[in-house]
Amino acid sequence: MTGKNRFRSKVKVLFDSCREEIEKTTSLGKKMLNASRTNSELHETYEELGLHVYKGLKDGSLDVNQMKVRELVKRIDMLEEELRLIEEEVRKIKVASGPEDISRQSKNQ
Repeated sequence: MTGKNRFRSKVKVLFDSCREEIEKTTSLGKKMLNASRTNSELHETYEELGLHVYKGLKDGSLDVNQMKVRELVKRIDMLEEELRLIEEEVRKIKVASGPEDISRQSKNQ
């Protein structure tokens, strides 16, 4: 392999490595945005449930078997599971193999 071909090969490896890291970072960013949206929705649902329980306690109409209470609890469970799955996906992306260190490759390539 000529010096020019070796250089091109190393540049290609470098560009491929950069592209992989950009894709990984983009994927992490998307997951984090989804996590933020889900976390906000979870917070709002907790607030809505708390307000509903407060009003029910205050006026004596609280029934934990009310459809609204069951819907809110179900929504909270779903959002917590969604956050757990997002966290698992982010962890997998973070531990995926990183870029190849071409500086340690043999100079004979």
